[in-house]
Amino acid sequence: MSIVSIEDQATLQEICVLFTEAERAIKEVEDTGGELIVPAVNQLRYTGNHLIRYLSDPAVEAARYELADAIKHCKRATYDAYEAAILHQLMELKKFKDDYRKTQITTIIPLISLLFPQRRRGPGNSPVTTIKAKPGASSTMPPKITCISS
Repeated sequence: MSIVSIEDQATLQEICVLFTEAERAIKEVEDTGGELIVPAVNQLRYTGNHLIRYLSDPAVEAARYELADAIKHCKRATYDAYEAAILHQLMELKKFKDDYRKTQITTIIPLISLLFPQRRRGPGNSPVTTIKAKPGASSTMPPKITCISS
């Protein structure tokens, strides 16, 4: 006989799916950037902590809050993993921009100006971003660029 309600079983199944999704995201980001994503892993640790608290006495009404918190931590783990990937790619893009700052590459990558907008100052010396597209350049977005880091 199970002391876990049918509703809680459904919630546990949802946590299982979210946990698997978070693990997959963390592994994908590790494979891309080569680094462990500590904040995301910590979120999964917190998920485990809430599950242990729930399992210690699932009959208590407060135990449901532990399941809700476990769901939040799983979602946050996935978010943290992808956020780390985005930040890594932005740093790679900045490094590329710095390395090739004196080289004209718009003939090779026509829409590069969309990635690196020109900054100027507006009224009150506030920063204003403008995008200068190459005359005659296509207005469609460039194809997906995959960055490979060493």
